[in-house]
Amino acid sequence: MNWADLLNKKMESIARDFILDELSECGWNVEAAARRFCVTKDEILSVLRQPKTEAILAKV
Repeated sequence: MNWADLLNKKMESIARDFILDELSECGWNVEAAARRFCVTKDEILSVLRQPKTEAILAKV
């Protein structure tokens, strides 16, 4: 694995953690979080459907 791959993995992890934190602040309302991030609901749902995110949510 090269540095670019490592950086991408780390950024992916940071982004996922940030989105989960923001979602919890929005009362887990995906539409409110999407408005807050200026993204679509589907973009947030795609993050939530990732295996690593699902594993984190299973612990909540």
